[in-house]
Amino acid sequence: MTFIYLFITLIMQLNNNLALSSRDEEVKYMIFHHSVDEFILLYPIELDKSTNLLKLHKAPYAVMGKSLDDNDDF
Repeated sequence: MTFIYLFITLIMQLNNNLALSSRDEEVKYMIFHHSVDEFILLYPIELDKSTNLLKLHKAPYAVMGKSLDDNDDF
């Protein structure tokens, strides 16, 4: 069974460092315990510490809501 973790961060949580650090700890736990097969990030959250953790540990993830104009790879 494949589990997918979806970041849904409310505007109030973006202003709350406790919520952000709590989410980062949750992401670390899921990466190290292999409890999630794939992560889906809601744009523009892809640039935060959690995304850097995913990149560092080469965890699979996708970004939703990013327009093609914002993608420098093409």
